Amino acid sequence: MSQRKRKLLVVSYYWPPSGGSGVQRWLKLTGYLAELGWEIHVLTIEPDSAKFPSRDASLEADIHPSLIVHRTPGFNPFTWAEALFGSKSLPDPNFARTEKTGWKTKLALFVRTHLFIPDPRKGWNSRAIHKGLELIRSEEIDLVITTSPPHSSQLIGMELKKQTAVRWIADFRDPWTDVFYYNELGHSFLSRACDRRYEEQVLQRADMLITVGQEMRRQLRSRLKALGSLSPVYAIFNGFDERDFEGSDHAASSKLESHEGKNVFQIVYSGTMSESYRPDAFFEAVEVAQKRLPEVDFQVKFVGNQPESMMHRLRKNWSMLVAEGGIPHAEIPRVLLGADALLLVIPDTPQANLIVTGKVFEYLRSLKPVLCLGAPNGEAANIIRSVGAGACFDRNEIREMADQIIAWAEKPALSDASNERIAAISQFSRGEQAAVLSRILGSNEKVTRTD
Repeated sequence: MSQRKRKLLVVSYYWPPSGGSGVQRWLKLTGYLAELGWEIHVLTIEPDSAKFPSRDASLEADIHPSLIVHRTPGFNPFTWAEALFGSKSLPDPNFARTEKTGWKTKLALFVRTHLFIPDPRKGWNSRAIHKGLELIRSEEIDLVITTSPPHSSQLIGMELKKQTAVRWIADFRDPWTDVFYYNELGHSFLSRACDRRYEEQVLQRADMLITVGQEMRRQLRSRLKALGSLSPVYAIFNGFDERDFEGSDHAASSKLESHEGKNVFQIVYSGTMSESYRPDAFFEAVEVAQKRLPEVDFQVKFVGNQPESMMHRLRKNWSMLVAEGGIPHAEIPRVLLGADALLLVIPDTPQANLIVTGKVFEYLRSLKPVLCLGAPNGEAANIIRSVGAGACFDRNEIREMADQIIAWAEKPALSDASNERIAAISQFSRGEQAAVLSRILGSNEKVTRTD
């Protein structure tokens, strides 16, 4: 007699055709969990009802064929907000951090933080809850995982738990009220207190918490202790998917040459950025390196959708910058493997030490040297140093950064595919992280919880 498959329902607002980093975590984890014997149901929003920061249809190819994806419509307040305020007046991105000013922008922020708590995407919740209850009962779901942001998705899990007593795991890709840009959202004392209360209820009532790194895990454990909760907290890193890199290794074989006949030393930054990242110290270091090593043409390549105002300023100040714009995620490995070095920038914000962006692990897999700017004692920097993947600097260490860039340019670091190096980074593969998660989920048949 065959053993019944364990059934998992993953509730994720972001799902292909949505693009961006918010999709990658559970798109990859669900595929590997399915290969480990789980029956996976995914509950997500219909694309026509959604507001995605970007779209990437190529990610649909990564959906494991055994996954059962359920889509429901939802109320999208962004539609009427754009009609009322005009799309150019709305804060970017997602009613959050913005450089826009004016009364329309301020009013949009006020509406966002007082009528849509914890966020505007809660318009999906009622239909998601209805569908989730139906699936839990009809499919005999064993576990529900809700992932955020948007943090309104955690309220879906809380309601499903309340009505069915299903085991519920809350996954935090980013902090909630402790996120570094929270104070820029324009909350009043009342709306902040309401948001904080929602967060505390989720932390107290979830059977288990998982997050993206050890520093965030420690922060969540501290919060739980203060709330009197005994729920366990685990760190599951985002990791890299080895399958994404298959067939891309040839990208590293050709050396770029400038129009002046010089060898190009190309440093690549992948992903989005805002002014809070304060990348200028890095460009200053590249400028110093260029003056000291004129026989090399230093080039900094940005791949990803960046704020237009920031890119205009950077291009004006730094001639070595080349911006390619957004590209499908499937092309990222080719770009990384074709670089001479990679740039990681940690935002210059409180609690920057917690930040571990998903690109860190794809950088590691590329086996290219990584220059990390910001939070030199943070978790991302510690991970880079732990596997000998690069060097980490504070923003006042311009000379030291220049020295490191010159050292890499004078003696180009070939991709280090030694068994020792590969073994060191293999712990961060998506497959390994899914295996860790599968053991955690399977071994916690009964989880102690304090209401």
